[in-house]
Amino acid sequence: MFDWQTILVTLFILAAALYVARRVFSRLRSFRTSKRNTSSTCDAGCGCGGESTQAAKHKTLTGIGRVRSS
Repeated sequence: MFDWQTILVTLFILAAALYVARRVFSRLRSFRTSKRNTSSTCDAGCGCGGESTQAAKHKTLTGIGRVRSS
């Protein structure tokens, strides 16, 4: 018969398996495209509700390099 330790370990393993399955399921659901969230995958200026071309024109690039100290 099963003793209390075997039952407890089985419950811990079952809880861990459910936790991993829930994390995997939520991760796989994040890859599905949604009709409500199409603007996050659009490029700027495509006209589908993403960034406008005006906002894209005003972005500036910052150079990364060593700063010379005096």
